[in-house]
Amino acid sequence: MKATYRITVSLGLLALFALGQPALEPQGNCRIATNLAILGGTSTLTLDGPAGAPFSLAFDTIPGNLPVPGVGTIWLGFTPGLTYLVNGIFMPAPPLPASGQFSLSVTWPASPALDGALFFVQAGAGTSAGIALSNAVSVQTGLPDSYHPTLGLMASARAFHRVVPLQNGALMVIGGGAGAFLSPAATDTCERYDPYHRTFQADTPMNAARTLHRATGLADGRVFVSGGSATLGAGWNSTELYDPATQAWTAGPNLSANRIAHTATLLDDGRVLLCGGASNFMLSSPTSTNYMPIFSAAQATAEIFDPVTGTITPTANLMSSARIGGAAVKLPSGKVLITGGVRGGFSFFGIATPTYAQFEDLFDPATNSFTTVPALAQPRFGHTLNVRGDGKVAAIGGAGGALVISLGTSEIFTESGGSGFWTGGPNLPGSASTALHTAVTLADGSIYVAGGAIGALGAFNPIDTAWRMTSTGALSTLSLLPGPVQAHTAHLTPAGVVLIGGSDTIQSVDTAQIWTPVL
Repeated sequence: MKATYRITVSLGLLALFALGQPALEPQGNCRIATNLAILGGTSTLTLDGPAGAPFSLAFDTIPGNLPVPGVGTIWLGFTPGLTYLVNGIFMPAPPLPASGQFSLSVTWPASPALDGALFFVQAGAGTSAGIALSNAVSVQTGLPDSYHPTLGLMASARAFHRVVPLQNGALMVIGGGAGAFLSPAATDTCERYDPYHRTFQADTPMNAARTLHRATGLADGRVFVSGGSATLGAGWNSTELYDPATQAWTAGPNLSANRIAHTATLLDDGRVLLCGGASNFMLSSPTSTNYMPIFSAAQATAEIFDPVTGTITPTANLMSSARIGGAAVKLPSGKVLITGGVRGGFSFFGIATPTYAQFEDLFDPATNSFTTVPALAQPRFGHTLNVRGDGKVAAIGGAGGALVISLGTSEIFTESGGSGFWTGGPNLPGSASTALHTAVTLADGSIYVAGGAIGALGAFNPIDTAWRMTSTGALSTLSLLPGPVQAHTAHLTPAGVVLIGGSDTIQSVDTAQIWTPVL
């Protein structure tokens, strides 16, 4: 039976301990797991280790780095504020229960005085082989719907990059660069976000500079990067694989064609589905507003990367439409929904007008083939697709129309009988619109939508607005972001949603924020 202990934190006990995101590998059979520390809510810390083992659990107000020969590294700062919640290794205390799991819950007061308090936690368990040290975790208490900056800037400013969570909880930030969507300037640089120290550190660069590429975390812990654009729009058909254990990049198999602004989706069987994209993003000049060379480079082909065999093979058939800037999401059934995107265009008096995908596609991994499903009511590109808590998919925002203007509409897809159907969703409040934004499905099934851009293609302007769509479809406006940002990334972690990089009204940025969700 799991032993559970409850502590209610009062204002007189401002820092009893903290909960946060696992960041480092355990140094033995001992692991801490945590969830959000939202002021006014309850957090839970669990420690898993050998059943019946004595253990100690401590927190501090700053991190440290103390190697202990024969044991490992203690990541606490050993300040006068170091506090043991349990010290069973050196003093009498109950051992880990028969389940091997100790659980502790904390109810936080809804006090602004605690907003932003940061703590660092680590545990150790006594075993027959000695002391096993846990991973170290940090947490920042936050008011609901609040933002806190990371403790360090990124190693490089970047937008249109990709971020992949690694198996130890770190975030790998890959490529991107400067420039606008239609005139990107690529970089090969990469960096890691360490969620324990809440800082960034430069990592090994890729073999090629890439922006508008895709990066996918594989089941074996490696990262697969595909396609993208070099500076000024030359496309890549190459792929690369990153091994976190060696921090090394190796060349992967080539794609059948260059792919820029395509989709990449991890399937349940561990393969990666790669769909559409443009074969090049090259304009006649960097300042040209005739986008036909890009629109006409849209592709309807798709292929599958198998990390076990290291090969790429074409799907059994083409998508129903070519797509640049489409969106894809894996459904609860394991199938993949691919929607939207630009499929081509025509020129009218030297002005390029896009044509959009007329149908959407449903990919079945069992047959490696696509079937056509009904189209979105509003054709769009640069939108997001997220599975809500009720299993339905929300397509939010993007840009559409002859002038490719940002949209404020949403549509809801329901999978049914091997196909599905769309219904109208809520509009963003106050006639708002957004494209090149991020959307993250939260633990409660709601969707957090952040930033993006308004205006028309070639003249997008970033915004600082954020919204929340509940699992039943209601949309509401949240607190403003710390600054306007587009072409950024957002990922849900046990410490909150981490928003990284992007571009403001002038240039790419090197800042990152952590958003604390609403209760």
